[in-house]
Amino acid sequence: MTQILPLAETELEKRYLFCRLLSLRLPARPTVTLDLNVALTHLRVAETGRQAIDLGGESEPLVAFPPDGGGSQYLPGMEPLSEVIKRFNEAFGTEIADADRLNIDGLGARMVDDALLQAQAVANSDASFAQVFEDRFGEFVAGHLKGNEELLIRLLDDEDFSGVVKDYLRPWVQARARVRHDAAAPLGDLLGREEDQTLELKSTLRWDLAVSAKNKALEQAVVKTVAAFLNSRVGGTLLVGVDDGGSVVGLGHDYVSLRKDGHEDRDRFRLHLTQLLVNAVGEAATSQVTVAIESADGLDVARVNVEPSAFPVVQDVKGTPTLWVRLDAGTRAVTDPAEVDRYIATRWPGTGTS
Repeated sequence: MTQILPLAETELEKRYLFCRLLSLRLPARPTVTLDLNVALTHLRVAETGRQAIDLGGESEPLVAFPPDGGGSQYLPGMEPLSEVIKRFNEAFGTEIADADRLNIDGLGARMVDDALLQAQAVANSDASFAQVFEDRFGEFVAGHLKGNEELLIRLLDDEDFSGVVKDYLRPWVQARARVRHDAAAPLGDLLGREEDQTLELKSTLRWDLAVSAKNKALEQAVVKTVAAFLNSRVGGTLLVGVDDGGSVVGLGHDYVSLRKDGHEDRDRFRLHLTQLLVNAVGEAATSQVTVAIESADGLDVARVNVEPSAFPVVQDVKGTPTLWVRLDAGTRAVTDPAEVDRYIATRWPGTGTS
């Protein structure tokens, strides 16, 4: 009742408390126990009538089951720091300057640069890394904010304030540290990992192993994965030549399908993949992608490292502007203009779709 009526009704509140206590002291009503064994043996569905249930008004009804078979899903993308700062100011009655915003983001970048933290981000679950982050946060704050005593003291002494900062930084630091680790770690360290938000595995670039033929759809799958990593806040790593189970398939089939006299297989593969990306997302976005060919178990594997793009990467897919995003360990197409605008406003504040 207190959720419905204002607390100003003190007499009603007193009466409620009195009745609640009184009910505990009143004798309980006798109960009846029925010892029955009931089994359903027949079931019949009968039509008793038909009624129109059309909704009124001019609004279009929601679609319970979209044509692709999936329901709506929250698009990833961390809240902009500007929104977090706004909450800081509202909650703590202070005004954080633009320089402080840069200091907070710089603090996160400093943590990402730490090789030990990169390894810890990969080796630990989210819950375990949260404890690692908590244990090392003060160390990085003291080292990064020596020239900003006021912000330093607040982050070290004000638990509520530092808690908001940690909640903002921790998921980004963990994901970004994984990407930095995967870009430089021995290839063998990646082969034992399952796919996740920042790591994707593809058996081939263009050769369909099931039908032993070239398949352009496989090339598009690689393109959309790279585009999704570009659109994320942290980037990602794509291994081509490794199946979903982490077994090395190699690039041999792709090499044969691309082979040209006078051209080395590795160079030909890199050039073809680079051109695919340029055609799909443009030169500026492709400049954030590096392709390295390495050997594992005597077979070649392509390690494609993708840095997060500074602008939205939208691909034209059969005339439809498409924004590719990462959802957990998969890639999803966003084509609805409102959803595209919403993601862009979160990922690149102040940037329009045009």
